Amino acid sequence: PHTTLQRHAKANRSLLIPRFHYPQGKPGDQSELEMTIVNLRQVFLGLPNQQATREQFAAVTKAAGCPLYWKAPLFIACGGEKLGYVELNTIVEYWHNLCSTCHDASSRFLRIATRSSNRNYLLPEDFMALVQDVVDTHPGLTFLKEAQEFHSRYVHTVISRIYYCVNQSWSGQITLPELRRSDLLRVVDTLEVEDDINQVTQYFSYEHFYVIYCKFWELDRDHDLFIDKNDLARHSDHALSTRLIDRIFSGTVTRGKTVSQLNGSPDA
Repeated sequence: PHTTLQRHAKANRSLLIPRFHYPQGKPGDQSELEMTIVNLRQVFLGLPNQQATREQFAAVTKAAGCPLYWKAPLFIACGGEKLGYVELNTIVEYWHNLCSTCHDASSRFLRIATRSSNRNYLLPEDFMALVQDVVDTHPGLTFLKEAQEFHSRYVHTVISRIYYCVNQSWSGQITLPELRRSDLLRVVDTLEVEDDINQVTQYFSYEHFYVIYCKFWELDRDHDLFIDKNDLARHSDHALSTRLIDRIFSGTVTRGKTVSQLNGSPDA
């Protein structure tokens, strides 16, 4: 049986159904892009040789209309990591290409972070530059600058928290729909206005990281940064049954990993 819409369409052959699905976001006004280019030109006119280094890229990122802490991924996406700077023509060309296919914040973030037009999902390593930049430049983490041995542990913990909350398919790949449904980009926006990192309780709180890391360190007796079945068995005074621990390590609820990989085989 035909639906009401199908019957209506057959009766009105000239009926034009407006497009309603925009996987990369609904295209905006061209004047918005033109204004962004004007803002970028103004920023670069005030820079030596009209070149922006990583340290100067905060102003460039804001001129592009992006949240402040997109600056490291955007700098790398524009080729800045290779040369040590980004020129005006480079970012103007990049921004034109980006806005021609990506029309909302989520699709643009995915393209910038992956540095690829062929991949429609985020991998954990795509977040490394952003989170490391938070460590390096956020005023709430200045005390961490000297303790470099904790940098990678904080970065990996934050990324793990992001995937635990955002990657609801447990695939290890955050898709564009998952990113849109999450609060991740809103939380990244908050980092710009909140100087106390511990007030950003989703993902980035240092206090939360410290609690997680201390518990991990307590269980990881040999400090090889891996928790095996024997380590996990000590959790909460051996409160977990062996059946539950076997279930956790079986891979039953983890996609993309074989049982042998989870059990630490040489092929893992």
